[in-house]
Amino acid sequence: MTSEPTAKKQDRQEFGAGGKGGDAVEQRSPLSLDLRELATAVRNREWTATEVAEVALRRIREIDGGVNAFCTLDDTALAQAEEIDARLAAGTEVGPLAGVPVGVKDLLWT
Repeated sequence: MTSEPTAKKQDRQEFGAGGKGGDAVEQRSPLSLDLRELATAVRNREWTATEVAEVALRRIREIDGGVNAFCTLDDTALAQAEEIDARLAAGTEVGPLAGVPVGVKDLLWT
């Protein structure tokens, strides 16, 4: 798998353009996709799981201070995303939600 130049990747992330190839006007942020669309986009390599995780974590950092919706973030999220990307690159089967960020509501006093 070839690596995308950092500047291009940064532009895509900052401006919410997603997917590889195509016109930036037609591209969307992975966070604008529904669950099925996002899972398909990751599986089809339109977005890497790592890119999706980075975008989701950045968005949480941007807005969570005022919302306080997340009490804990998984420190291994990026490593897990990289593992999914490696499995996809190797042609290994991944689960149906591989690469889709998930938030779990903490209903217990922890």
